[in-house]
Amino acid sequence: MKTMLAFAKRTAIGALENMLAMSWRSSAFRNLLQRFVLERTMGDPHRNYSANWRALDRLFTASRRQLLSIPGWRYGTSFVHTVVTRTVRELTRYTPIEGKVYCDIGCGQYHPYGISAVMYINGATSTIAVDMQEANRARAAEALYDLLVDCLAHPQDWRLSSICKEEFFDRIGRFNLKALRLGDLNDGLADTPLRYVIGDIRDVGIQPESIDLMSTTAVLEHFLDFETAAKQLFSFMSAGAIACHAIDLKDHRAYAQPEKYSWWSFLAEEESWSDSHTSRLRSTEIRHLLEKTGFEILRYDGTERGDLPADIRNSFKGRFSSMSEEELSITRVDCVLRKPAQQRVVPHVINGTNGVGTCVAEFS
Repeated sequence: MKTMLAFAKRTAIGALENMLAMSWRSSAFRNLLQRFVLERTMGDPHRNYSANWRALDRLFTASRRQLLSIPGWRYGTSFVHTVVTRTVRELTRYTPIEGKVYCDIGCGQYHPYGISAVMYINGATSTIAVDMQEANRARAAEALYDLLVDCLAHPQDWRLSSICKEEFFDRIGRFNLKALRLGDLNDGLADTPLRYVIGDIRDVGIQPESIDLMSTTAVLEHFLDFETAAKQLFSFMSAGAIACHAIDLKDHRAYAQPEKYSWWSFLAEEESWSDSHTSRLRSTEIRHLLEKTGFEILRYDGTERGDLPADIRNSFKGRFSSMSEEELSITRVDCVLRKPAQQRVVPHVINGTNGVGTCVAEFS
Protein backbone atom coordinates (compact mmCIF):
# COMPACT_ATOMS: atom_id res chain seq x y z
CA MET A 1 0.00 0.00 0.00
CA LYS A 2 2.78 2.44 0.93
CA THR A 3 4.54 1.59 -2.34
CA MET A 4 1.38 2.36 -4.32
CA LEU A 5 0.89 5.68 -2.50
CA ALA A 6 4.51 6.66 -3.09
CA PHE A 7 4.17 5.79 -6.79
CA ALA A 8 0.93 7.79 -7.06
CA LYS A 9 2.60 10.74 -5.35
CA ARG A 10 5.59 10.65 -7.70
CA THR A 11 3.28 10.34 -10.69
CA ALA A 12 1.16 13.30 -9.56
CA ILE A 13 4.22 15.45 -8.89
CA GLY A 14 5.69 14.54 -12.27
CA ALA A 15 2.44 15.41 -14.04
CA LEU A 16 2.27 18.72 -12.19
CA GLU A 17 5.87 19.55 -13.11
CA ASN A 18 5.17 18.78 -16.77
CA MET A 19 2.05 20.94 -16.72
CA LEU A 20 3.93 23.82 -15.09
CA ALA A 21 6.78 23.50 -17.60
CA MET A 22 4.35 23.70 -20.52
CA SER A 23 2.36 26.56 -18.99
CA TRP A 24 5.54 28.50 -18.13
CA ARG A 25 5.82 29.48 -21.79
CA SER A 26 2.89 31.84 -21.23
CA SER A 27 3.92 35.21 -19.76
CA ALA A 28 0.41 35.60 -18.31
CA PHE A 29 0.76 32.29 -16.46
CA ARG A 30 4.25 33.22 -15.21
CA ASN A 31 2.97 36.52 -13.86
CA LEU A 32 0.02 34.77 -12.21
CA LEU A 33 2.23 32.17 -10.55
CA GLN A 34 4.74 34.78 -9.39
CA ARG A 35 1.95 36.86 -7.84
CA PHE A 36 0.55 33.76 -6.15
CA VAL A 37 3.94 32.86 -4.65
CA LEU A 38 4.55 36.41 -3.45
CA GLU A 39 1.09 36.72 -1.93
CA ARG A 40 1.40 33.36 -0.18
CA THR A 41 4.91 34.16 0.99
CA MET A 42 4.50 37.80 2.03
CA GLY A 43 0.81 38.63 1.72
CA ASP A 44 -0.31 38.16 5.34
CA PRO A 45 0.75 41.12 7.52
CA HIS A 46 -0.15 39.19 10.69
CA ARG A 47 1.92 36.16 9.90
CA ASN A 48 5.13 35.53 11.81
CA TYR A 49 7.79 35.02 9.15
CA SER A 50 10.71 34.56 11.54
CA ALA A 51 10.17 30.79 11.64
CA ASN A 52 10.21 30.67 7.84
CA TRP A 53 13.23 32.89 7.23
CA ARG A 54 15.18 30.13 5.49
CA ALA A 55 12.57 29.81 2.75
CA LEU A 56 12.44 33.58 2.34
CA ASP A 57 16.22 33.74 2.21
CA ARG A 58 16.34 31.14 -0.57
CA LEU A 59 13.81 33.20 -2.54
CA PHE A 60 15.71 36.43 -1.84
CA THR A 61 19.12 34.98 -2.70
CA ALA A 62 17.99 33.37 -5.95
CA SER A 63 16.15 36.53 -7.03
CA ARG A 64 19.01 38.84 -6.07
CA ARG A 65 21.62 36.82 -7.94
CA GLN A 66 19.50 36.67 -11.06
CA LEU A 67 18.67 40.38 -10.95
CA LEU A 68 22.32 41.34 -10.50
CA SER A 69 23.12 39.46 -13.70
CA ILE A 70 20.57 41.48 -15.72
CA PRO A 71 22.09 44.73 -17.09
CA GLY A 72 18.63 46.18 -17.72
CA TRP A 73 17.40 45.79 -14.13
CA ARG A 74 15.97 49.26 -13.58
CA TYR A 75 16.41 49.22 -9.81
CA GLY A 76 20.00 48.01 -10.09
CA THR A 77 23.21 50.02 -9.90
CA SER A 78 24.58 48.65 -13.18
CA PHE A 79 21.80 50.21 -15.24
CA VAL A 80 22.26 53.60 -13.56
CA HIS A 81 26.03 53.40 -14.06
CA THR A 82 25.66 52.68 -17.78
CA VAL A 83 23.32 55.62 -18.33
CA VAL A 84 25.07 58.14 -16.09
CA THR A 85 28.59 57.48 -17.39
CA ARG A 86 27.38 58.12 -20.94
CA THR A 87 25.55 61.25 -19.78
CA VAL A 88 28.52 62.66 -17.89
CA ARG A 89 30.94 61.81 -20.69
CA GLU A 90 28.84 63.68 -23.24
CA LEU A 91 28.07 66.71 -21.08
CA THR A 92 31.57 67.24 -19.68
CA ARG A 93 33.07 67.45 -23.16
CA TYR A 94 31.54 70.91 -23.26
CA THR A 95 30.98 72.05 -19.67
CA PRO A 96 31.69 70.92 -16.09
CA ILE A 97 28.97 69.49 -13.84
CA GLU A 98 30.04 71.49 -10.80
CA GLY A 99 27.84 74.44 -9.94
CA LYS A 100 25.13 73.55 -12.47
CA VAL A 101 21.41 72.79 -12.19
CA TYR A 102 20.67 69.40 -13.79
CA CYS A 103 17.37 68.09 -15.16
CA ASP A 104 16.54 64.46 -16.02
CA ILE A 105 13.55 64.45 -18.37
CA GLY A 106 11.75 61.10 -18.38
CA CYS A 107 13.59 59.74 -15.33
CA GLY A 108 11.35 56.66 -15.22
CA GLN A 109 9.16 55.31 -12.45
CA TYR A 110 11.61 52.73 -11.14
CA HIS A 111 14.72 54.66 -10.09
CA PRO A 112 13.68 58.32 -10.43
CA TYR A 113 16.52 59.71 -8.32
CA GLY A 114 19.29 57.47 -9.65
CA ILE A 115 20.84 59.71 -12.32
CA SER A 116 20.09 62.87 -10.33
CA ALA A 117 21.82 61.53 -7.23
CA VAL A 118 25.00 60.71 -9.13
CA MET A 119 24.99 64.13 -10.79
CA TYR A 120 24.54 65.76 -7.38
CA ILE A 121 27.39 63.91 -5.68
CA ASN A 122 29.54 64.88 -8.66
CA GLY A 123 28.97 68.57 -8.09
CA ALA A 124 25.57 69.69 -9.42
CA THR A 125 24.06 72.35 -7.18
CA SER A 126 20.54 70.91 -7.51
CA THR A 127 18.61 68.46 -9.67
CA ILE A 128 15.10 68.00 -11.05
CA ALA A 129 13.79 64.62 -12.25
CA VAL A 130 10.59 64.60 -14.32
CA ASP A 131 8.31 61.77 -15.36
CA MET A 132 4.66 61.14 -16.17
CA GLN A 133 4.36 58.09 -13.93
CA GLU A 134 4.68 58.08 -10.15
CA ALA A 135 7.26 55.81 -8.58
CA ASN A 136 6.82 53.33 -5.76
CA ARG A 137 8.42 55.66 -3.25
CA ALA A 138 9.50 53.00 -0.77
CA ARG A 139 11.10 50.89 -3.50
CA ALA A 140 12.75 53.99 -5.01
CA ALA A 141 14.21 54.80 -1.59
CA GLU A 142 15.64 51.29 -1.23
CA ALA A 143 17.13 51.44 -4.72
CA LEU A 144 18.71 54.81 -3.94
CA TYR A 145 20.18 53.34 -0.75
CA ASP A 146 21.78 50.51 -2.75
CA LEU A 147 23.17 53.02 -5.24
CA LEU A 148 24.70 55.31 -2.62
CA VAL A 149 26.25 52.39 -0.74
CA ASP A 150 27.85 51.28 -4.01
CA CYS A 151 29.13 54.85 -4.50
CA LEU A 152 30.73 54.69 -1.05
CA ALA A 153 32.21 51.24 -1.64
CA HIS A 154 33.46 51.96 -5.17
CA PRO A 155 34.09 55.72 -5.48
CA GLN A 156 36.48 55.10 -8.38
CA ASP A 157 33.46 54.02 -10.43
CA TRP A 158 31.17 56.87 -9.46
CA ARG A 159 33.37 59.97 -9.02
CA LEU A 160 32.97 61.02 -12.63
CA SER A 161 33.78 64.74 -12.43
CA SER A 162 36.72 66.73 -11.13
CA ILE A 163 35.07 67.11 -7.71
CA CYS A 164 37.48 66.35 -4.87
CA LYS A 165 37.07 63.15 -2.85
CA GLU A 166 36.20 65.01 0.34
CA GLU A 167 33.33 66.87 -1.31
CA PHE A 168 32.17 63.69 -3.08
CA PHE A 169 31.87 61.81 0.22
CA ASP A 170 30.41 64.84 2.01
CA ARG A 171 27.59 65.02 -0.50
CA ILE A 172 26.80 61.33 -0.06
CA GLY A 173 26.71 62.00 3.68
CA ARG A 174 23.89 64.51 3.21
CA PHE A 175 21.54 61.64 2.35
CA ASN A 176 19.95 59.87 5.32
CA LEU A 177 21.01 56.35 4.39
CA LYS A 178 19.22 54.75 7.33
CA ALA A 179 15.91 56.29 6.28
CA LEU A 180 16.42 55.26 2.65
CA ARG A 181 17.22 51.68 3.68
CA LEU A 182 13.88 51.60 5.52
CA GLY A 183 12.03 52.94 2.47
CA ASP A 184 11.52 56.50 3.75
CA LEU A 185 12.17 58.76 0.77
CA ASN A 186 11.13 62.00 2.46
CA ASP A 187 13.55 61.72 5.38
CA GLY A 188 16.21 60.18 3.18
CA LEU A 189 16.30 63.25 0.92
CA ALA A 190 15.41 65.94 3.48
CA ASP A 191 18.88 67.54 3.45
CA THR A 192 19.48 67.34 -0.30
CA PRO A 193 18.42 69.62 -3.19
CA LEU A 194 16.93 66.80 -5.27
CA ARG A 195 13.42 67.25 -6.71
CA TYR A 196 11.14 64.72 -8.37
CA VAL A 197 8.20 66.11 -10.33
CA ILE A 198 5.37 64.03 -11.75
CA GLY A 199 3.50 65.37 -14.74
CA ASP A 200 3.47 66.67 -18.29
CA ILE A 201 6.44 68.85 -19.25
CA ARG A 202 3.98 71.65 -19.98
CA ASP A 203 2.98 72.03 -16.33
CA VAL A 204 5.72 70.64 -14.08
CA GLY A 205 6.65 74.03 -12.72
CA ILE A 206 10.17 74.31 -14.17
CA GLN A 207 11.02 77.96 -14.56
CA PRO A 208 12.13 79.25 -17.96
CA GLU A 209 15.91 79.39 -18.45
CA SER A 210 16.58 77.66 -15.11
CA ILE A 211 18.33 74.47 -16.31
CA ASP A 212 22.06 74.32 -17.10
CA LEU A 213 22.37 70.59 -17.88
CA MET A 214 19.73 68.25 -19.28
CA SER A 215 19.59 64.65 -20.44
CA THR A 216 17.14 62.05 -21.68
CA THR A 217 17.45 58.36 -22.48
CA ALA A 218 14.88 56.78 -24.80
CA VAL A 219 12.42 59.61 -24.18
CA LEU A 220 12.33 62.06 -27.09
CA GLU A 221 10.89 59.47 -29.49
CA HIS A 222 7.76 59.43 -27.32
CA PHE A 223 6.89 63.10 -27.96
CA LEU A 224 4.21 62.80 -30.61
CA ASP A 225 4.33 66.55 -31.29
CA PHE A 226 8.11 66.67 -31.33
CA GLU A 227 8.48 70.28 -32.45
CA THR A 228 6.30 71.64 -29.65
CA ALA A 229 8.09 69.49 -27.09
CA ALA A 230 11.50 70.64 -28.35
CA LYS A 231 10.42 74.27 -27.90
CA GLN A 232 9.32 73.50 -24.35
CA LEU A 233 12.67 71.88 -23.47
CA PHE A 234 14.48 74.78 -25.15
CA SER A 235 12.59 77.22 -22.91
CA PHE A 236 13.71 75.39 -19.75
CA MET A 237 17.39 75.77 -20.62
CA SER A 238 19.51 78.75 -19.70
CA ALA A 239 21.65 80.49 -22.32
CA GLY A 240 24.66 78.28 -23.01
CA ALA A 241 23.06 75.22 -21.37
CA ILE A 242 24.00 71.76 -22.66
CA ALA A 243 21.68 68.79 -23.24
CA CYS A 244 22.46 65.24 -24.31
CA HIS A 245 19.86 62.85 -25.66
CA ALA A 246 19.76 59.18 -26.63
CA ILE A 247 16.81 58.68 -28.99
CA ASP A 248 15.48 55.20 -29.76
CA LEU A 249 14.08 55.07 -33.31
CA LYS A 250 12.90 51.46 -33.20
CA ASP A 251 9.33 50.21 -33.36
CA HIS A 252 8.78 49.62 -29.65
CA ARG A 253 6.29 46.85 -30.33
CA ALA A 254 9.29 44.70 -31.27
CA TYR A 255 10.54 44.74 -27.67
CA ALA A 256 7.46 42.92 -26.45
CA GLN A 257 6.70 40.86 -29.58
CA PRO A 258 9.92 40.30 -31.54
CA GLU A 259 8.40 37.34 -33.34
CA LYS A 260 5.72 39.61 -34.82
CA TYR A 261 7.44 42.97 -35.30
CA SER A 262 10.85 44.19 -36.46
CA TRP A 263 12.59 47.46 -35.56
CA TRP A 264 11.06 49.00 -38.71
CA SER A 265 7.54 47.49 -38.82
CA PHE A 266 5.78 50.75 -37.97
CA LEU A 267 7.23 52.36 -41.12
CA ALA A 268 4.98 50.05 -43.15
CA GLU A 269 1.87 51.52 -41.53
CA GLU A 270 -0.17 54.29 -43.17
CA GLU A 271 0.92 57.91 -42.63
CA SER A 272 -2.14 58.48 -40.43
CA TRP A 273 -1.28 55.51 -38.17
CA SER A 274 -0.21 56.06 -34.57
CA ASP A 275 0.33 53.79 -31.60
CA SER A 276 0.12 56.90 -29.34
CA HIS A 277 3.54 55.89 -28.07
CA THR A 278 6.23 56.77 -30.62
CA SER A 279 6.51 59.49 -33.26
CA ARG A 280 8.21 57.44 -36.05
CA LEU A 281 10.45 60.42 -36.87
CA ARG A 282 13.73 59.46 -38.51
CA SER A 283 17.18 60.83 -37.81
CA THR A 284 17.30 63.70 -40.33
CA GLU A 285 13.75 64.76 -39.45
CA ILE A 286 14.64 65.02 -35.76
CA ARG A 287 17.80 66.97 -36.50
CA HIS A 288 15.88 69.42 -38.69
CA LEU A 289 13.31 70.09 -35.95
CA LEU A 290 16.01 70.57 -33.29
CA GLU A 291 17.82 73.11 -35.48
CA LYS A 292 14.53 74.81 -36.32
CA THR A 293 13.85 75.20 -32.58
CA GLY A 294 17.14 77.05 -32.18
CA PHE A 295 19.48 74.42 -30.77
CA GLU A 296 23.13 74.40 -31.78
CA ILE A 297 24.09 70.83 -32.70
CA LEU A 298 27.39 69.95 -31.02
CA ARG A 299 27.23 66.24 -31.84
CA TYR A 300 24.73 64.18 -33.79
CA ASP A 301 25.41 60.53 -34.58
CA GLY A 302 23.45 57.48 -35.62
CA THR A 303 25.03 55.20 -33.04
CA GLU A 304 22.99 52.08 -33.81
CA ARG A 305 22.13 50.72 -37.23
CA GLY A 306 20.53 47.58 -38.58
CA ASP A 307 20.31 45.66 -41.83
CA LEU A 308 16.92 46.24 -43.38
CA PRO A 309 15.25 42.99 -44.52
CA ALA A 310 14.29 43.38 -48.19
CA ASP A 311 10.68 42.31 -47.66
CA ILE A 312 10.21 44.94 -44.97
CA ARG A 313 11.97 47.65 -46.97
CA ASN A 314 9.62 47.11 -49.90
CA SER A 315 6.55 47.49 -47.66
CA PHE A 316 7.34 50.99 -46.34
CA LYS A 317 4.64 53.57 -46.99
CA GLY A 318 4.32 57.31 -47.30
CA ARG A 319 7.45 59.39 -46.83
CA PHE A 320 9.39 56.38 -45.57
CA SER A 321 9.22 54.65 -48.95
CA SER A 322 11.42 57.33 -50.54
CA MET A 323 14.01 57.60 -47.76
CA SER A 324 17.53 56.35 -48.34
CA GLU A 325 18.80 53.02 -47.04
CA GLU A 326 21.35 54.94 -44.99
CA GLU A 327 18.66 57.00 -43.29
CA LEU A 328 16.33 54.10 -42.61
CA SER A 329 19.04 51.85 -41.18
CA ILE A 330 19.60 54.20 -38.21
CA THR A 331 17.82 52.86 -35.12
CA ARG A 332 19.33 55.10 -32.46
CA VAL A 333 20.61 58.67 -32.38
CA ASP A 334 22.89 60.20 -29.75
CA CYS A 335 23.15 63.96 -29.80
CA VAL A 336 24.50 66.84 -27.73
CA LEU A 337 22.82 70.23 -28.03
CA ARG A 338 23.53 73.71 -26.78
CA LYS A 339 21.18 76.61 -26.32
CA PRO A 340 23.11 79.51 -27.82
CA ALA A 341 24.15 82.30 -25.50
CA GLN A 342 22.67 84.72 -28.00
CA GLN A 343 19.61 82.86 -29.18
CA ARG A 344 16.81 83.95 -31.41
CA VAL A 345 13.40 84.28 -29.78
CA VAL A 346 11.49 80.98 -29.77
CA PRO A 347 7.82 81.00 -28.72
CA HIS A 348 7.21 79.41 -25.33
CA VAL A 349 4.49 77.05 -26.53
CA ILE A 350 2.47 75.44 -23.75
CA ASN A 351 -0.79 74.65 -25.52
CA GLY A 352 -2.56 71.33 -25.26
CA THR A 353 -1.15 69.65 -28.36
CA ASN A 354 -1.53 65.90 -27.98
CA GLY A 355 1.52 63.95 -26.94
CA VAL A 356 3.86 66.71 -25.69
CA GLY A 357 4.18 65.23 -22.23
CA THR A 358 4.57 61.55 -22.94
CA CYS A 359 7.78 60.94 -20.95
CA VAL A 360 8.77 57.05 -20.56
CA ALA A 361 12.35 56.21 -18.81
CA GLU A 362 13.17 52.21 -19.91
CA PHE A 363 13.98 50.13 -22.88
CA SER A 364 11.04 48.56 -23.15
